[in-house]
Order: sequence, then structure tokens, then C-alpha cells
Amino acid sequence: MLDLVLVIVAGLAGAVVARMLNQPLILGYILAGVLVGPHTGGTTVDIANVEKLADIGVALLLFSLGLEFSKKDIRSISGLAVYGTLIQVGLTVTCGYFIGQYVGWGLHSSLWFGLAIASSSTAVIMKTLVSRGNMNTLSGKLMMGMSIVQDVTLIPLMILLLQFGKEGEFSWASAAMPIGMAVAFVAVMHIFGAMVAPLLLRWIARWNSRELFSLCIVAIGLGVGGISYWMGLSFAFGAFVAGLVLSDSDYGHSALSELVPVRDIFGLLFFVSIGMLLDVRFLYDHLGMVLFLFAAATFSRGLILSAMSWLFGYRRVIPIAMFFGMLAISEIAFVLIRMGLEEGVISGEVYSLILNTVVVSMVVGPIASGLTTPVYDFIKRHSRLDGKVRNMSLPEDSLSKHIIVVGDNGASRDIGIVLNRLSLPYVIIESNHKVYRQLKHLNLNVIYGDPASETILTGAGISRCRVLLLMMKDEQTRDSIIRHVRHIPSVQIIVQAETIEEMVHLRDKDEVDVIHPDFEAAFEVARQTLLHLGVPAEEIHGYLYRARNELYEAPAGRHKGGRAEDLTRLLNQAQQRLTSAWVQIPQDANLIGKTLSEAQVRTLYGITITGVMRGEEFTPNPPADFRLQEKDFVAVMGHPEQCQKWIQDMKPKKQSETNDGKATE
Repeated sequence: MLDLVLVIVAGLAGAVVARMLNQPLILGYILAGVLVGPHTGGTTVDIANVEKLADIGVALLLFSLGLEFSKKDIRSISGLAVYGTLIQVGLTVTCGYFIGQYVGWGLHSSLWFGLAIASSSTAVIMKTLVSRGNMNTLSGKLMMGMSIVQDVTLIPLMILLLQFGKEGEFSWASAAMPIGMAVAFVAVMHIFGAMVAPLLLRWIARWNSRELFSLCIVAIGLGVGGISYWMGLSFAFGAFVAGLVLSDSDYGHSALSELVPVRDIFGLLFFVSIGMLLDVRFLYDHLGMVLFLFAAATFSRGLILSAMSWLFGYRRVIPIAMFFGMLAISEIAFVLIRMGLEEGVISGEVYSLILNTVVVSMVVGPIASGLTTPVYDFIKRHSRLDGKVRNMSLPEDSLSKHIIVVGDNGASRDIGIVLNRLSLPYVIIESNHKVYRQLKHLNLNVIYGDPASETILTGAGISRCRVLLLMMKDEQTRDSIIRHVRHIPSVQIIVQAETIEEMVHLRDKDEVDVIHPDFEAAFEVARQTLLHLGVPAEEIHGYLYRARNELYEAPAGRHKGGRAEDLTRLLNQAQQRLTSAWVQIPQDANLIGKTLSEAQVRTLYGITITGVMRGEEFTPNPPADFRLQEKDFVAVMGHPEQCQKWIQDMKPKKQSETNDGKATE
């Protein structure tokens, strides 16, 4: 227990220092592990105990990675991510073999070294990209995709090398069995992820208990990892496959959201344990050899990665990002060399040399990734590059310039139905599983999860949306969402307020529009009452517009008053002099059968027809040859008096005289 407390406190201290130095948190974790490790002589932490917890951290990291990186992301960059990576792994293993032979190692040790350096650290790449805000860039997607395929490729190669390194004659039949088990495991997991896991998660989610749902997610990830380990495969590999098959399910975003806090804690243990494995005395005694292995391994693999990206058409900054961003050797190397040591394939000295090489690469990797931009700028200045970056972008997500709806008590359902009928892009975030199932039954675009979670908001495409509707009563959740979103300038936030005090508080926030449901209900009651009393619709519209403007207007002092604000004020004043209304063409009206050009509505009355509803068909901005018919609903805009005069002139003469007589009486 004391070891665990010390590791967490040291990790926190290292992370704080790393953040103060504007470095990735993972670097602080590793250095903290070096300082509190037993090799420094400062503590008596038992590495074996920490490593057991760190194994869980690796599994959860790869499980969350599988959840976050869906198959469609790989598909869009499959050329480089799949075929380029397979070529790169083969070339890197070959280079590693010759490096091992150069330093005097035997056949098996050289092959295991080549296999250990073939893959880049997915965890380091992910942590570094997130900390630098580059996760959604093209280079970030390519690095993540290649590192995933690298890890998957190493599993069958490791099984082959294990069979090759055992005493006796090598047998393809004995090697094919574990590879066949791995293929069978992936196939079974695909069925499990498509059929069994969603049913289990749906059954758990119906209680709306975040605690139960979180436990279920962790149990699936670690449970599948345990099955993989029992089958003779990697524990982390099983967890990764579990995440990958769940990523495209309805519960993928919510599962990732619930897993992130647990993953980060165990991930801290993993990276601190890596630092603790670094034997400073051994490193000092073999510093030249470790630095040579590190430089030879990372430089050769970096050149191969850069060459692959160049050959597959990714130019400009991408090859440089590949070289520096994928420098850290994969955490799977620890699993490989530990297994090689246990099987007697590599010696203890070779194990220690490779271990220190991997740890050094993980320490240097986050720092090296920051060299991408300055190196690219230097190359641009001293080469014939024209400096015009031709971005090679991934295909646009289907959710772009859309509306995100978060609501209570059926509000999101009603808004979603309207947006669906108008064919406007939208997505609903729903935390209540029962309501979520109802919305799915209505074929509405909805994702399940906590709307205050940054992971859920990212899955809903918050950075690409135009409007965020928050029709909810939970103030804490609503304020948390606003804090996440306010820094995104393209998002307009519309919030529902329950009280006057709450409305004033929300209205003070820049770029936040407020709606009060009680006032809106009162306005609708007033509108219907005035209509029954015979008040013209145009007058009612003008009154309600002015009332809303007075209610929702910004408090004094909110704007400093500039050219843009003056223009907005003038436009609002102009809008108050206009009215818009729907008018049905009555029987025997003089407009029936006439085109808009023949009716001369704009010439005679100065008003504009903006749309016509005929039955269930709506015609926006009808052309001049559009012919009006009886019972058409016509949308008009203009000055209230002009609209009223046009309505009176449109009525049949007999009906008009009757109405005038009633008015006189």
C-alpha cells in the first residue's frame, strides 16, 4: 500500500513539473519513476508489485485506444497504415538484426532486438498528441494508425520467434497452432463485440447507474484480456481487440467516457513503473552501448517510417512528423523481452540493454516530438519549397456544421423530430438509457453518454458544430458543458433558463443566448388570446417581437459599443419595422390563377412572398411564374400596414364589404 501511495504521489509531482515546463505528462511520470525507483537508492519500492498493477494499466490503455480509434479511421488511411506498416515492420526487424550482429549478439538475441524495436509506443504517441492538441491532425491519425498495426503485427511474429528459439527442430505445425488461436480469438471477439457485448451493455445501462456501467466496461476489457492471456496470447492484445470491436457500437463513446479516469490512474502506474525499471548504475556502466542501440534503432526506424509515408504520397511535414513523433519504442517491447527472458531465448545482459534502450526512447520521445515544427521550418527556409502547404486531409466527417441537442423531459426528442423533418444535420446526446432507446426507435441521430464528458462531446463533433442547444435543468452539468465549449468560437450556445436570476447569470456569459420556457409559454397564450379577440396577426407579431426583445436584450454594459454593435442595433431596429406572417388564400380571391408576376405584389404593396405551402409541399422563394391557387398558405414579409392592405385587397369584394360593415358597427 505504501508503495502504491508513493508511486501515485511521485507521479503527481512529476506531472506538475512537466506541465510547468510545457512538456507531456508522460515525461514527468517516467522521470518520477526514475527518482523513486529502487535503483536510485532513495526508496525501497518493490517493482514486482508495481509491475502487476502496471500490466493492468497497459491493458486499459490499449482497451481505450481500441475504443477511441475506430475501424473507419484505419480504412481512410489504409494504404500507409496497413501495407506501408507491414513493409516497415519487416525492414525494421531486418535492420535490428544487423545492429545486433554488429554488436556481437547471437542469432536469437539479434532477432529479438529487431522485433522489440519494430513498433512505436502507441501510449506515448497518444499521450503526446493529446497534450499538444494534435490528435485530430492528419499526421496524428497516420501515426496512431501505423502504431496500432505495428502492435498487431508483432503478435504472430513473437509467436514464431518463440517457436524458433526453443530447443529442437523448428516446426511450422507447432508455430501455426498459436497463430491459429490468435486468428480464432479475433474472429470470436468480432462476434462478441457485434452481438453479445452490446446486449450486455444495454441490459446494464437500463438501470441508469454510471457505477454499474463503468464496472461493466472495465470487466469487459480486463476479462477479455484475461481470456487472451489464458489462451497463451498477450493480455494487452486481448484488451485492445476488445476495445476495437466495441468502438463502432452504440455504446462506444459512452464506454470510452467512463473508462478514461480509470485508465489514466493505471496508466500513471505503468509509466512510473517504466521509470523505476531504469537502472541508473547499469545505464552509467553501459552508457555507450545503450546510446548506440538507441540511436541506431530509432534513426533506422525513423528513416523507414519517413520513406514509407513519402512513397505513399504523404509529403511536406508528414515524413518529419513520422521521424520525430514515432521515436519512442513500443511498450509491447517490455512484454516481448520479458517473455524472451523467461523462455531462455535472450540472456539477462541483453534483456537489460534492450530494457534501458526502450526506457531511454520513451524519455526522449515526447521531447523529440516537439522538434517537428522547427525542423520543418528550417527545411523550408533552406530549400526550394515554396512554403505553400498543400494539406492532405482525411475525408470530412458526416457531422459537420450541425446542431447538438441536449435536453430533458422529451425536449431533445421534439427538437430532433423537427430537425429530422427539415433534413438539417444534428446529433442528440442522451444520458438516460430508456429515453435513448426511445430516440433510437424513432430513428433519430443520438449517442448515449454523459453530455458533460469531453469524450462524449468530441464524439458528437463539438468542434465542427454550429449550434449547441442546452435544454436541461441540471445546472451543474449545463455549466460544465459551457466551460468545455466556450473556447470554440464557431459554436453558438443556446441555453434554457428556469428563473430570472439564472437567465441574468447566463446572459452575462459571452456568446450564450438564453430562452425562458415560462415566458415563451406566456407569449403563446397571449398570441392565441389576441387572435380570438380579432387582433390582426401582424400587430400580434410586432407586439411579441418587442416583448421578447425587451426581455432577452443584453444587460447594459455587456457590449462596449463598436461599429459591429451599432450595425447590429440598426438591423434590429429595421427588423422591428417588418413583419412576417402566413396567409391562406381564401375562396374566390382575385389572386387565384395568377402568377406572382401578374399579381404584382411587390410593385403594388411593397411586400415580398418568401414561400408557399401547398398541401404538404413547400416552395421556398417561388419564382415569378409561380401560379397561386386557392387555399395556398403564403408566407409574406413587409411593413405591417402594407401587409394588412394586401390581405384586405386579396379578399373577394363581397366579403370585404361585409367585414367593413362589421367594423363600422
